[in-house]
Amino acid sequence: MHSIRTLILDDDLDVCRLMSLAVAKRSHAEVEVLQAATQALAAHEEQPFDLMIVDWMMPGMDGLEFCRRVRSLPTGQHPVILVVTSCSDPSDLEAVLASGANDYLAKPFEQAQLATRLAIAERSVAAVAEREAARAEADLLNQRLLDVARKIGMAEIATGALHNVGNVLNSVNVAASIVGDRLAEFDACHVQRVADMIKEHSSDLAAFLASDGRCERLVDFLDQYCSHLSSQQQQAQQEIRQLIERIDHIKQIISAQQSHAGVTGPAEPVSLADLIEDALQLNIISLHKHGVEVIRQFDPVPQVMTEKSKVLPILVNLIKNAKEALTSSDQPSKKIWIRVLAKDDSVVRVEIEDNGVGIAPDVARQVFNYGFTTKPGGHGFGLHSSAAMADSLGGGLLAKSDGPGQGATFILDLPLQTTAITV
Repeated sequence: MHSIRTLILDDDLDVCRLMSLAVAKRSHAEVEVLQAATQALAAHEEQPFDLMIVDWMMPGMDGLEFCRRVRSLPTGQHPVILVVTSCSDPSDLEAVLASGANDYLAKPFEQAQLATRLAIAERSVAAVAEREAARAEADLLNQRLLDVARKIGMAEIATGALHNVGNVLNSVNVAASIVGDRLAEFDACHVQRVADMIKEHSSDLAAFLASDGRCERLVDFLDQYCSHLSSQQQQAQQEIRQLIERIDHIKQIISAQQSHAGVTGPAEPVSLADLIEDALQLNIISLHKHGVEVIRQFDPVPQVMTEKSKVLPILVNLIKNAKEALTSSDQPSKKIWIRVLAKDDSVVRVEIEDNGVGIAPDVARQVFNYGFTTKPGGHGFGLHSSAAMADSLGGGLLAKSDGPGQGATFILDLPLQTTAITV
């Protein structure tokens, strides 16, 4: 067993010596003897004790008040406290335990009784240490899970961005081919023949135009050819405008991805409206492709103190899920409602609702479970990691649906920690 840092707190020097001898026999103990509760509190705050043996009746702050003070300290949640008391009334003993003590030893006591109580206390200290070690390991594993979840979320964002860019590039390629075809149709040979004919008769051009029968058709030809060129030019200009728009889409997608790629760090003031727009931008091509209408309903709420690198993957994933719920339905009018509102004075809520396939009650209870998925080829990690990241931010994520065919709403709550700036 590791060394147990032990406090003996009693204003009676004889009792202190007796206790010290008993504890010293237990080789794992590191003992500090004090006679004033205020000194003991200061010593505990400086270096926490594992075990405290405390007398109830002391001048100034008594043992029960000392217990209450210890339990109120950040460092006071885990020490094992043994109160020594001459009181034997059941209500008094209940008061001992209510103060935060783990056990008590009634005076007068035999050495064997003290040894038994110390053995029990030592087992309690060991159990506390094991729980703390397990908690620390769980915290470490949870942090690793969150790191993995964030990286997967960012990887999915990058994959989605590449997919969107690929779709736009296909459109760019088609538009460029159409422009090339239009240019190929600009046949200048007929105009060149007219120019050659005029050049050949440049010395007698007036007489040639008046006498040659071909000249009567020349005006009609030039008129028709100009109309044809004008039409081709308009079509080419339209394709070029669309080409420029698609290139702008690519730039916007890349810009949105770059603005968040690899972003980590402490919480900062974040406009949820702006972050939602970034999440939409990363899904915009797919949303347009499937004819999804996005309806924004943003209340004026303060910025939240949060981590962008965790919130953005959550929003991207929820919007993507809503889009997939719509593409899997036969709903002719596909809509996503995104709302930002204040749940209360300390929490801001984001609701993402769709009118897609909905969620069955038995599925709704499982959607955030690791590995659960209803999608062919799905990995069941997206919603699980989103919920884990929401929890790590001090918020929460939940799903609501009236059943299959009734759409679904995912609700993200984030602690406000308000600043003066509003979205």
